[in-house]
Amino acid sequence: MAVNSFANIDYTVPAVTAMTQLATGTVSGTSTTLGSISQSYKHLYLVLQSVQLSSATDLAVRPNNDTSANYANVYMQVGSSTVAARTTDTLIYLNSGGTPAAPATANNDTATLYIQNYTAGKAKNIQVSYLSGTTKASGTYGFYNHINNAAITSLVLCTNSGSATWSVGTYTLYGVN
Repeated sequence: MAVNSFANIDYTVPAVTAMTQLATGTVSGTSTTLGSISQSYKHLYLVLQSVQLSSATDLAVRPNNDTSANYANVYMQVGSSTVAARTTDTLIYLNSGGTPAAPATANNDTATLYIQNYTAGKAKNIQVSYLSGTTKASGTYGFYNHINNAAITSLVLCTNSGSATWSVGTYTLYGVN
C-alpha cells in the first residue's frame, strides 16, 4: 500500500518580482514618445492615469513607432458580452479600439500595458486593460500579438485619430524582472 509523502515538497516562498520605474511624466500634444528604453529587464509595464483628450477617441501605443499592420488582438468589453478580434491593426489600442472611447472631460480612467519579453528577437505578447473611472461597467481587456522581431526600445503614446491632443494625464513606465 502506497503512503502519501510530503517530504519532497518545496515550501520556499518565491521571490517577489522586482519593478523599477524607468520613466514618468505628463502626456501632451498629439503623441508622447518614451525613448531609449533600457534593455536590462524581462518585461515592461506601462500605466496611464487620468487621461483626457481634446476629443473622445481611442488611446493607443506604437512600440518602436511601428505603423505597419503588425498587430493582432482579441479583446473583451466589461459590462457586455462583446468579444472581438482583429488581425491587421497598425497600433495597439489601450481601450481596444471601441467602447469606451477615452474621454474629453476630466476623469479617473486608467490604462495599462504589459509587454512580455520585450527584448526578445521574436513576436511579443502584450496585455492591455482600460477602466473608465465614470462607471464600473465600462472598460476593456485584451491581448495583442506584435508580429515584429525587433527588441522594443521606444513606445509612442498616441491616439488612433492622430489629431486629438492629450490635455491631461500621466504615464509611468516600469521595467519588470
